[in-house]
Amino acid sequence: MMSGVLVVMSGLPGAGKSAIADAVGREIGAPVLSVDPVEAAIWRCGIPPSFETGVAAYEVAAVLAEHQLALGLKVITDSVSSLEVARNMWSLRVFVGNR
Repeated sequence: MMSGVLVVMSGLPGAGKSAIADAVGREIGAPVLSVDPVEAAIWRCGIPPSFETGVAAYEVAAVLAEHQLALGLKVITDSVSSLEVARNMWSLRVFVGNR
C-alpha cells in the first residue's frame, strides 16, 4: 500500500484554519475535508444537532481521508478537534491506518 500525506489543520473556531487549509489545498493540489460542512449536511437531512452528529461528521471526514491516503494521495483535514477523541482520530486511526 502506498502512503499518502495527511495535513491536519486544527484549532479554535475563527482562528483562520479553514482559510489556511483552503490555500494549502490549492497550492499542493489536495482536497480539503472540512468537518463543519459535513455536520451541516447531516443536519440538513433532518438529524438534529447533537454530540453524535459531531462524532459522525468526524467519522465521515476520517473515512474519506483514509481512502485518499490509501491511494497514496495528499489530503488536508479542517476541524476544531477540541475533544481528545477527535484529536486521537487523526493521530492514531488515520495516520497508521487502523480500522
